[in-house]
Amino acid sequence: MMISQTNGQETKKVISYSKTMGDSRIMVLRSDNTLWWYAPKKSWTAVNKTGLPNIGIKDIEVYQKPAMMGTETRLIVLMDDNSIYWYAEGKDWELIESTGLPAGAKVKDITVFLKSTGFSNDARIVALMEDGSLWWFAPKKDWEKVPLDGLGGK
Repeated sequence: MMISQTNGQETKKVISYSKTMGDSRIMVLRSDNTLWWYAPKKSWTAVNKTGLPNIGIKDIEVYQKPAMMGTETRLIVLMDDNSIYWYAEGKDWELIESTGLPAGAKVKDITVFLKSTGFSNDARIVALMEDGSLWWFAPKKDWEKVPLDGLGGK
């Protein structure tokens, strides 16, 4: 579903999140595959796309990672070719390895969360595949299939 047409572009997805000290943010993915963020009393700012392939973006997720002086924003995108990339402000986009995922598998949706162990905080990505299987990813590990045994339903 496309919403909010401006300058000939439409917003494909919108995400809101909060940074340190209650600083609210809005992130949008536009139909021209640009990413923008907004904070109250600030102008819209484009996200650097250095390192991303020049193909469509299917989905975007955002999370906040604790840092020395607050939090750092991290972006995760699912590309039209089913590759997944991550971004930290001020750095280039980096490909997330697909080792462990079935060859040729098509990703339908992604979500991300931050796992805190008390000593460190690491991102976890969960992918819903078009065949209905679920897979999860942790940094420095291969993708692993999530068992669906015991998942209720008809």
